[in-house]
Formats: sequence, C-alpha cells, structure tokens
Amino acid sequence: FPTSPLAVATRTMITEVDPGDKDVPARTRQIITAEIRGEDADQAQILFTTADHKYVDEPVRMRRETAGLSKFVGELNGENGKGLLQSLTYRIVAGDARSRDYRIQVIQSPSARVEEVEYVFPKYTELPEKTMSGGDIDGWEGTNVTVRAVANMPVSRATIVLTDTDDRNSKGEEYSMQVTHGTQLTGTWKLEFRSDGSAARFYHIEVRTENQKKDEMQSDPTQYSLRIRPDQRPEVALLDPTT
Repeated sequence: FPTSPLAVATRTMITEVDPGDKDVPARTRQIITAEIRGEDADQAQILFTTADHKYVDEPVRMRRETAGLSKFVGELNGENGKGLLQSLTYRIVAGDARSRDYRIQVIQSPSARVEEVEYVFPKYTELPEKTMSGGDIDGWEGTNVTVRAVANMPVSRATIVLTDTDDRNSKGEEYSMQVTHGTQLTGTWKLEFRSDGSAARFYHIEVRTENQKKDEMQSDPTQYSLRIRPDQRPEVALLDPTT
C-alpha cells in the first residue's frame, strides 16, 4: 500500500492514532492514543524528537486504556512534566509496526518578564529612590513601586495581579499596565496593607493579545514575591532623667 500512512507489519498493527498532527498552546500536556493489535502490543512506545534535537527518539511507554482492549494511551508532558514548550515530531512503534511521523506544533502564548522595579519611598523617610533588577519586591509601606516588564510578543493589554498565595488562579488586587510599542510594559501602585492588616505576598503579570480571549490567557505566568514592611509608629523612650 504505497499511499498508506502506516508501515506494513506482519505481526503487529497500529491504527487510529490520535490526535495525529496538531497545533497546541505552550505548556499543554498532550495525550496520544492509538489502536494497537497483534504480537508485542504491550511493548508500544511513543518516540518523540524535539525541534532543538535535545531529545531524539525519546521513548514514552504506552499502556492499555482498559485491560483486554486494544486502545493504548501515552502522554507527552514536556521537560520536568511542565507541559510542552517547543514543537516536536512523534511516532508510535510496537513490535514490527511503526506509524508515520506526526507533528505537534507548539504555539507560544504571550508572557511577560519583569526586568526592574523602581522604588519611590515616602518623602518623610528621606530615603533616596532606587531601582532594582529582577521582579521580586521588598519595600516599606507607603512606597510607590513601578514595575517595568517586557512581553515576548506584541500585546494589547497587561495587568498586574496581587495574590496571597502562589496559586496563580487565586484572585487579588489588579492594576492595569501601560503598553508601549506592543512589548514594553509599565505599572505603578502603592505598597499598602488592607484594612484587616493583611497584604498580598505574590504577584504576576497577565498579558493578552488583541485577538485573544480572556479564558485563553497565559496559563503559567512567572510568579514574583512581594514583601511589604510595616511602617511602625515612632516610639519615644525617656533615657535621662528617669524620674
């Protein structure tokens, strides 16, 4: 069968490979399934090769979805199990059978990286303004901080989200950022405690392209630490005389 996408096999047969070729967002954990029948089916593997050739014919074992049935399942979950970060090709091998090569095209989602944070302290503190590289924030209560970040692609909207935990799905205070030339992002807010004395301990930046829907926002933005140092009321101790 010269036009068949599957190699001819005598003892094992591979059919119905799903999803075959596919475009997926970055950090996707892709499930691969196939119908595999014949001898050595239980030895089925996915062999994948990444675009940068860091991994070439890297094996991923497949297992039967249900005992006794011919449907096998495997997962491509990326380096360190954090999802696919680059495109790859894959094929399925079992016994003397081999599928054709399929391609998973990884579509990079928009993201932002903080380059520096500027601190403008309350005037009465007489502390000089300073700029620190990186994204972690550590400043006194009442300080105005300006975060400068760069996006990996042109975006139309960027938002700073403050959260109490490092769970990126939790809700918190939000501050809009100014977008310049599509990729330069700037956002300013004041470090303050809430009325109950609590404060956010982390923040991240959510970005969106012009045609991107809200539920398609970056699934794994970089998380930065946020520490607000309380400005205690001044205390006066009488040293001398003491009576």
